[in-house]
Amino acid sequence: MRNDRLRTNIGRRTGPLKRKSSHESSKRHCSLVDGRLQGTVTDGINSKGWINGTYVDANSVLHGYLRAPDGNITTFDAPDAGRGPNQGTFAVKITNHENIVGWYQDASSVYHGFERLKNGTIVEFDAPGTGTGAGFGTEAFDFNSSNTISGWNQDDSGVYHGFLRTP
Repeated sequence: MRNDRLRTNIGRRTGPLKRKSSHESSKRHCSLVDGRLQGTVTDGINSKGWINGTYVDANSVLHGYLRAPDGNITTFDAPDAGRGPNQGTFAVKITNHENIVGWYQDASSVYHGFERLKNGTIVEFDAPGTGTGAGFGTEAFDFNSSNTISGWNQDDSGVYHGFLRTP
């Protein structure tokens, strides 16, 4: 499901800004096994004990997960997430309503934001003006109690912009 209810660019940055690719982010918490990344990254926990994160499979593909307080684990992928090495779904933050925000990299290595709702529905989105080449795109990193999502996108000129996506 695609949804582009993005409201505004909130900033503009020029010059170098180090991007944490799926490989770089995962490398801190995962192991190299036969030259491939594997492992689990825990990124968030809410006040009810629900945990979200990302795991890297034997093919170096990223997948999101949600761990319930009783220990049950639900895995998920954004519908348009790539299935190649260092592509896939990266779950970043969870709310007390059990919504998860994050980003995914598609088969062309372009980044897109997503929100996974409590019922399991995943809404994909791109900020206005987002670049469409490999390594460019939209990355969602945070949201507040009003469910306003924040993040950044990189345009085709390599310039980063902040965005807010309102409910």
